[in-house]
Amino acid sequence: MGERAAGHPGRRPDPADLAVVNEIAAGRGPVPRIDPVTGTATWRRPVTAGQLTVAFARDVVGTFTEPAISRIRMCAAGNCYLIYLDTSRPGNRRWCSMQRCGNRSKVRGHRDRGDKS
Repeated sequence: MGERAAGHPGRRPDPADLAVVNEIAAGRGPVPRIDPVTGTATWRRPVTAGQLTVAFARDVVGTFTEPAISRIRMCAAGNCYLIYLDTSRPGNRRWCSMQRCGNRSKVRGHRDRGDKS
């Protein structure tokens, strides 16, 4: 995979950055509610940008701690620099997206095998 990006997998976040995330995550986030008509989860309105920032910071806390942090990966495609959270059951996903990079890799492999016959 290599070190193609500054925030590459395997590197722990800087403690100063985590302090900022922790401070934001301690704020007042959006208030969840159940819509009485549809029964779906929603947020009490209005939702502010500040509240969304708090919700995002709380997601960061969950992503940058175990077990999730050990599943942060960089796409295996040589021309893709996306970083993703591998949520597959076995934890062996290789590409950011099967529809994008995974498919391209499989097509390339198929063509390479076809050229050798």
